[in-house]
Amino acid sequence: VMAHGFGLHIAYGGHDMHGLKVGFDGKIYWTIGDKGISVVTKDGREFLYPNQGGMMRCNPDGTDFEVFAHGLRNVQEPAFDNFGNWFGVDNDSDQSNEKERFVYIVEGMDAGWRCNYQYRGSNYNPWTAEKIWQPYQEGQPAHVIPPISNYIDGPAGFTFNPGTALNDAYRDHFFLTGAPNGNQYAFRVEPRGASFAMVGDHQFGKGIPLVGWNFGPDGALYGVDWGGGYPLNQKGAVWKIDDPAYADSSARREVAKLLKEGFAGRDADELTKLLGHVDQRVRLGAQFELVRRNDIQPLHNGLKQSAQITRVHAVWGLGQLGNIGRSDAAEALLGLLKDKDVELRAQATRALGDLKVGMFDGKTLIPGVASNNPRLQLHTAIALHKHGVSEAFEPLVKLADSLKPDQTYLRHAVAYGLAGSADSQRIADLSKHNNPNVRLIAVVALRNQPGGGAEAGRFVLDKEAAVATEAARLAHDDWSDPQGMAALAATLQRPEKIPGNEAFLRRAINSGFRLGGQKNAANIARYAARTGAPKAMRLEALGALADWKEPQPLDRVTGRHRAFDKDSRALTVDELAPHITALLRDKEADIQAKAVEVTVALGIPVAGEALLNIVSDAKAARPVRVAALNGLADNKSELLRKSVDLAVRDKTPDLRLRGLQLLAGMDAEAAVERVFWTFENVTNAPERQNAARLMGNLDRAEIDSFLATALQDTDSQREWASIWLELLESAEKRAAKSEAVKKQLTALNTRREKALEKNPLAQFEECLEGGDRSAGKAIFETHIFAQCARCHTVKKGQGSDIGPNLQTIGEKDKRELLHSLIDPAAQIAEGYGNLTVVRKDNTFVSGTLRRESAKEVVVRTPEGKDVKIPVAEIQQRTPIVSLMPPMSQILKKHEIRDVLEYLTTLKGKK
Repeated sequence: VMAHGFGLHIAYGGHDMHGLKVGFDGKIYWTIGDKGISVVTKDGREFLYPNQGGMMRCNPDGTDFEVFAHGLRNVQEPAFDNFGNWFGVDNDSDQSNEKERFVYIVEGMDAGWRCNYQYRGSNYNPWTAEKIWQPYQEGQPAHVIPPISNYIDGPAGFTFNPGTALNDAYRDHFFLTGAPNGNQYAFRVEPRGASFAMVGDHQFGKGIPLVGWNFGPDGALYGVDWGGGYPLNQKGAVWKIDDPAYADSSARREVAKLLKEGFAGRDADELTKLLGHVDQRVRLGAQFELVRRNDIQPLHNGLKQSAQITRVHAVWGLGQLGNIGRSDAAEALLGLLKDKDVELRAQATRALGDLKVGMFDGKTLIPGVASNNPRLQLHTAIALHKHGVSEAFEPLVKLADSLKPDQTYLRHAVAYGLAGSADSQRIADLSKHNNPNVRLIAVVALRNQPGGGAEAGRFVLDKEAAVATEAARLAHDDWSDPQGMAALAATLQRPEKIPGNEAFLRRAINSGFRLGGQKNAANIARYAARTGAPKAMRLEALGALADWKEPQPLDRVTGRHRAFDKDSRALTVDELAPHITALLRDKEADIQAKAVEVTVALGIPVAGEALLNIVSDAKAARPVRVAALNGLADNKSELLRKSVDLAVRDKTPDLRLRGLQLLAGMDAEAAVERVFWTFENVTNAPERQNAARLMGNLDRAEIDSFLATALQDTDSQREWASIWLELLESAEKRAAKSEAVKKQLTALNTRREKALEKNPLAQFEECLEGGDRSAGKAIFETHIFAQCARCHTVKKGQGSDIGPNLQTIGEKDKRELLHSLIDPAAQIAEGYGNLTVVRKDNTFVSGTLRRESAKEVVVRTPEGKDVKIPVAEIQQRTPIVSLMPPMSQILKKHEIRDVLEYLTTLKGKK
């Protein structure tokens, strides 16, 4: 509806469009969530930022639509301070130990987020590996402005005290509510160069999970709650937060009266005076009314006042008039570029930057570049970008030459200014500059140039690793540039000249992989054979070759969806074979194993006898022997049966396990023998589970007899506890062909169903034993849908506080843990369940359940007060709502079993 009213055709706006606000400049601002910005305006202009959210801006009538900032994940609400600086708290991506981010949002910025980072799991993830989510660190992408600081879990509603709200102690404060944990915070910001620092942050409320709020005309803070969590129950409420001592203050009464009456009936002198009012809403009301009247003189009068805030609003009003074509407003703003107050110069510069090109001579902005005030330099460089002032190039380069690496906001502004003042070739010529920071900024500037990625090749062999790596990102990431990627891929031919960091090498390897072709494959193979290269990168090179002919659609580095040209996957293996076969003798077992995989995937001939010798070699590493066995299977070698017979009788569990899998597809009678041999002679759970799982594929009477007996015997579950899940799964497969198994399975399910009345775990007993703690840890940290790490912490000082701390959860009974996984509402940790209690006199108390007994219920209210309610006085109570969904609806049973096993290991100190 909003988009339609603005006259926009939004092809896809991401999963969230929210935080709609009128800005200080009269424009409409809102944010779009992380799925991607894809907008086509009526006049045919496209704004495409796939896989990333951002902040939008346009006039109230929909004109001058633009993407103000991008690379944000999900800023629920932006808010601006008294000087028009935009801030927000961006949600995290639910990675282990990652935190949300407090961001200062400036025009043209890239905050670094891409939606594809959310789903990387255990794969390489630039978001975490390259520290994008953290405040400034060495090695971060230079085109990204890092956050000011990390902050609280689940940021939702965000607003700024307009000046008279709450009380005097909270003037100039921002307010943030977190959901679903129901925490509320306040803080201020202080200037730090071109940016800001968060100061004085503290928690001032807890209890109700508010998801959006704002100040009312009466000065109180109003928030809407979440209605009890998921699933939504349509019973949300509006809550009021206030300081009773100030609720009836004269200042707040005056503001409420002014806002109620409005500003249309006030004369110009009064409106000019109100530009300096203590309350921001009143100041904006007066400013917007003067603009509505198209009355410039009162704004001129406002510039003559002594109060800085009055003059600031006068500047904003002049900017609005300039935006509707008033040339005299532009002239007034130009007159402020030499004002004694540097803040007024910065405000005037920003306003001039928003005016249409041609309304004034952009060269008049250039002196601001040489200012010693970083805030003025920031707004000047951004304005120069928009007005395309070619004469600004050298002054901007000079400014770049003076910057330090941690001046990230000025780095962005200078790069943005350079991109608007010169073409790609002139910017790329800075590759010859002697200052590496200038070269780095030049690479960032090319990101803001159409086709700038084609110039990445001039920087990929830069002697400064940060510059070369940033050039690799320019060529490879996001849209990518074939010319830039070709230059990047070619650097593998000169390994002694390129950075040894993972960010660069992965992109170089993947550029060759994506482009394909014989030359790139050979370069990757030669790199994999380099014994001096990092082992992880050699494995990555071999992995790319193994996937060469059937590439996965998700980018190996960033996770973005990619399309591949089938013709580029064709290869002649003669050139690659010497490098790969040589790796079969590499000193690293992982390299050997991966090399075997590559020979199979690419059809590189390796004699079956050679692979058989590896399988037979008890001194060879386990991964290599398994890989050789797989190679014989994939090649359908005539020596496979001999290799399998050796494998199933070997002392190595991994080899026996894989050998039995292959044997089951070759000789059912022999496989049955090895299955029962495994049950009698092997104690490790993975191998026994593998044997039990294979039983479902073996159409043999002895298998059906075993399963039918096990299902009938009530003691079997205890005897076969660690493989009971696999036995049940095999029984379900065999029931389709065996009446005996079907009969006993039906009887077992009937018993289990009946047992549910007394035993809530009856349907999940098979998950109690046999879990893999390593697999469970991986699920806990990276499972896309379970997202355990999003709400819980398992290490002191790390993780989220939305859900209970799990550092010592392993001390609990295992059955109790399983019950909590499949039915979180059965026993909710103290302080983490929400409910409402209605008394018989129709008064009610809402909050978190602290404790209850047969005599009373204790509820902690949002104010932090514990209210005791006698059970005899209770008329009605809502169910206790758990914020955790039942894992039985998200995870498979073997995954629940693994997570359970991991949780039992968490017995550290709190």
